[in-house]
Amino acid sequence: MSVLSNTGIRMGASGAGGAAETGVVANSLRFNSDDSASLSRTFADANTQTYTLSCWIKRSEIGTGQRIYTTNSDSYIAFDSDKLHGNLRGTSGSNSFWYTDALFRDVGSWSHYVFVYDLSNGTQADRFKIYVNGVEQTFTSTSFPTNDQHSGGTHTIGGPWYYGDFYLADTHY
Repeated sequence: MSVLSNTGIRMGASGAGGAAETGVVANSLRFNSDDSASLSRTFADANTQTYTLSCWIKRSEIGTGQRIYTTNSDSYIAFDSDKLHGNLRGTSGSNSFWYTDALFRDVGSWSHYVFVYDLSNGTQADRFKIYVNGVEQTFTSTSFPTNDQHSGGTHTIGGPWYYGDFYLADTHY
């Protein structure tokens, strides 16, 4: 599904027409924390040192913790009030809690998020990166695990715990 209008402007971006007026993109999913809505998939055991999650998100509410993505080992990426926050938990139990320096308070437009996890990268600060609308984000922590993030199991979008209040579209893992 494309989130581009026929003029090449991202739907929901400032000044875009069509779906931007209602804030809903065709085939998007709405996550409402009151409904405990989430999606999950179970993966076979795997040596997971790399993955990329790319998606379009339109926030519906700020001021609460809202999980975007969670693994079986309790690694997660979430909105924590107006920042992105997470824990990259390695299979050995090591934790790496982080917050973005940027604030994400816009509930009126869609934004493109890309989360890149690469433990095979020899530079520790380059093992986890986030891009929002093409801009690489900076963190309060750059100490990331050196072992696999998970060995399979259930991965969840929109929960569990701290269920999300946002729209989600064009998601790729």
